[in-house]
Amino acid sequence: MKNLIILIFVFLVFNACNKTETVLPNTRAAINVETQNAQTALKPFKFTFEEDRENWNFDGDVNGYYSLTAGNPGGCIYGVDQSLGIYWYFTAPDALITKIRSLNAYNHILKFDLKAPANGTNEPDVIIESNKLKLVYNTPQDPNDITWTTYRVPFNDLSGWRKESLTGQLASKSDIRDVLQNLKKLSIRGEYFVGSDTGYLDNVTYD
Repeated sequence: MKNLIILIFVFLVFNACNKTETVLPNTRAAINVETQNAQTALKPFKFTFEEDRENWNFDGDVNGYYSLTAGNPGGCIYGVDQSLGIYWYFTAPDALITKIRSLNAYNHILKFDLKAPANGTNEPDVIIESNKLKLVYNTPQDPNDITWTTYRVPFNDLSGWRKESLTGQLASKSDIRDVLQNLKKLSIRGEYFVGSDTGYLDNVTYD
């Protein structure tokens, strides 16, 4: 009888250990997946144009192109002005629009590199639009066509966003939040020159 009790005890312990071993790997896998998802959500959303235009487009009197080697470094997109008197812009793809809408984008930062000739024209440099409101942003300096200029555009009410035009009313925190949550279009200015010109865009990051 004593030997039987010992055998039963050993059997129960052995089964308990086996059950523990089958549960723990699954638990660890679940934790790893959650950690990876969290890390992915925190990663900056980047467009480096290493292989193609990454669905960016162009708006205005411009012919849009992709270059494998003219970027900062590597690939980039660029526009050649048609000289019809309309300032042209690079326009963000649906992937970026959806990303911004899905997050609490207030206080996030849009970064990008530009290279383009400039002669002092004053137009909105970044435009964000919903169905109800357009907000515009004026960067502190214009680019040049010799070296790349890196820009950081904060999405908050302290950075100088205005309603509709550069002379419009300053946008409030609620204005910016509302447009970002209902974003339909995001445009980055590519033309800073009166006359024929070419503007380049690279390394767009939403962080």
